[in-house]
Amino acid sequence: MAEPETGLVGGSFAGTQAGRVGWFGAALRSRLVVAAITVGAVLFPIIVRNDGHIDAAANALTFAALALGLNIVVGLAGLLDLGYAAHSY
Repeated sequence: MAEPETGLVGGSFAGTQAGRVGWFGAALRSRLVVAAITVGAVLFPIIVRNDGHIDAAANALTFAALALGLNIVVGLAGLLDLGYAAHSY
């Protein structure tokens, strides 16, 4: 059996998988993901009436937002000193 021309094992498999979702661009795909998450976050308290589950979901989303912010600051500035990173730009 011949290797793929790219030299990567499974290169032909990656090409077939990219064809399924490659018909719309990355910008549209990211907008669809953001829209789906927003709709899910808005509908979650309406569908789920348990206050404990709503509180847990709110805490999870808050910590996810904080983690993304920390990831951006540490990745952008390359520093763990957040006070310096905040005032350096």
